[in-house]
Amino acid sequence: MVARRAGRRRDRLRQRGWLDGAGRITASGRAGRLAVEQLTDELDGVGWAALGAEGCQRRTTLLEPVIARFEPDDQLDWQQIYGPNVT
Repeated sequence: MVARRAGRRRDRLRQRGWLDGAGRITASGRAGRLAVEQLTDELDGVGWAALGAEGCQRRTTLLEPVIARFEPDDQLDWQQIYGPNVT
């Protein structure tokens, strides 16, 4: 069931032109992902601004050990997986 849903998601990304026939990200996919990241950064910026520089640093320090335990995946490490946002 999970594999079937993942396949449908990949099919939708191919239909949008974000993945090629081999499942690799396209220039359009990179541009789309960059747009999503920019929008989420804008929306998330209010919360970060409320924390201030010291609060952000404290949060980062506290979460580093937790984040280090995650396996790389599409959501957390997409720039490492897909490379820089070059279109």
